[in-house]
Amino acid sequence: MATLTRIKVKNQSCGRMLGALAYVLQTQKVTYDGVRVENGANCTPCTSYLEMMSTKQSYRKTDGVCFFHFVQSFSDEENITPWEANKIAMELANKLFPDYECVVATHTDTDNIHSHIIVNSVSFTDGKKLHMGPTSL
Repeated sequence: MATLTRIKVKNQSCGRMLGALAYVLQTQKVTYDGVRVENGANCTPCTSYLEMMSTKQSYRKTDGVCFFHFVQSFSDEENITPWEANKIAMELANKLFPDYECVVATHTDTDNIHSHIIVNSVSFTDGKKLHMGPTSL
């Protein structure tokens, strides 16, 4: 059974969002059999920071909470492929955050496959900020 964990990021800023995106999209972490296992919901992974910042700037919401970071992990017993893990994480991102830009990057460089989900805090459709308590999922 997959587990979903929220990564708490203190002292949020747009720079920290860039750092989180750079971390989760590292080539050595997301490459499996020579192919990158990454996706974007309402954005493209390689330009996601610019797209998220454009959304924030267009609604004048560049301060406060900038993003949310989740990790969806699978146990070794589940025998899941990186592609299946990425698909499941994308379905989750689309279901939970349909109006927000999300990056899904599946890491294959550890013993257990896991997907990082980075969510923009500002909706690209109406500019509303996403408010989530630490245990709201």
